[in-house]
Amino acid sequence: MFKIMYKYYGTDNTTGKQVKGYIPAPNAKKAKELLSELGITASSVSFSLLKTLTSFREKELSSYELKDLMFAFYNAQKSGISMRMIVDSLPDMFSGEAKKKAERIRYYIKNEGLQLSLVFKKVGLPDFIVHSVEAAEVGGGLEEVLEKVVKVLDIMAKSEAELKKALLYPKIVLVLIVFVIFFIDWKIVPQLKDLYANIPDYLLPGGTKLLMSMSEKINKAPSVSIALAIGIAVFLWKTVTVNIFLAFVSSIHTLGEKLPSLKPLVKRFSEFIDSYETMKICYFLDLLHSAGIKPNKVVEHIRSIVSTRSNKKKLDIAKRHIESGLPIFKSFEYAGFDKQLVGFIRAGEEQNGLSFYMRALAEYKERSFAEAIEKVKTIIPMLLMILASSIIVSIMFYIIAPLYNITG
Repeated sequence: MFKIMYKYYGTDNTTGKQVKGYIPAPNAKKAKELLSELGITASSVSFSLLKTLTSFREKELSSYELKDLMFAFYNAQKSGISMRMIVDSLPDMFSGEAKKKAERIRYYIKNEGLQLSLVFKKVGLPDFIVHSVEAAEVGGGLEEVLEKVVKVLDIMAKSEAELKKALLYPKIVLVLIVFVIFFIDWKIVPQLKDLYANIPDYLLPGGTKLLMSMSEKINKAPSVSIALAIGIAVFLWKTVTVNIFLAFVSSIHTLGEKLPSLKPLVKRFSEFIDSYETMKICYFLDLLHSAGIKPNKVVEHIRSIVSTRSNKKKLDIAKRHIESGLPIFKSFEYAGFDKQLVGFIRAGEEQNGLSFYMRALAEYKERSFAEAIEKVKTIIPMLLMILASSIIVSIMFYIIAPLYNITG
């Protein structure tokens, strides 16, 4: 989704320095209002077509940035420091999008005196943070809730970091495949063109014709083709993200559930996604329950952070059962969740210690998740080697097949 972007020049009211940059807004008037909220007096605001076309959506904060942001408020609450004091230095802790949000937080707290939950909502922080803080402000225990928010974000950040490490090898292999294919078409296929000319067209395999066609286009405009190859490589590098990987693993997991005969083949992927999903469910259940949020709303928020369709459907079912008056463990049981998770929730509800049991299971699943990542790391290189080998062998086959016809 495109964001309408405006370029601005102005003065920072706090430091008196001249500043410039871009800000998303529906019109110039709104852009000036938003800049005023950030403590900037705009001298000029103009629409930027280029920035609008290249800004598909506002960047979201990473889990590490969110953790650092929330830790500042947790530390202030724990130490008894005024929120107005802590926000003075908050923007200096960050850069980029996080800095902008920190500046807006500072403005809302110092200039408008808004409650923390309302400030977080206005700057666009995740719903689970907003509602957890909002419930804690009403019912008390803000320090405990902020501590658990920091813990959840820390776990998410570490998990994402581990996944990014696991995805580094696939990215490198995919980029190498692109450049190998490009090099073969650019330098090797043209050397065989004269030999192919003596072979009747009907004897040339379709793959060989495709390689020759691509080779002609590459050699007609090599600089454009090189730029295109680099563009494809960059696109693949940027596309292979944690979210895409989770979606891929989730689809494999779903396939294994629909076709039991495939379960042994996708076992490691299933173990990985099960550990990851259950870990998140437990940590978020602990956080949101501790904040005093109603069980049906707890399940609703958890639904927004799980990755698999099957778990989303189960949570929808669980929510309906909770709204009909059933306890959480019964609702999760009827929804078809794992017996271990249901058992821990039941023990927590019956002994009035849901947070304790959720943390215990989450920590166990965290260790299982770490082991599952290592297992998946061993599978991914094998799958990529099969993919790379298949592509290279196919290309070599279509190069050699016409030559075989000549000797034959």
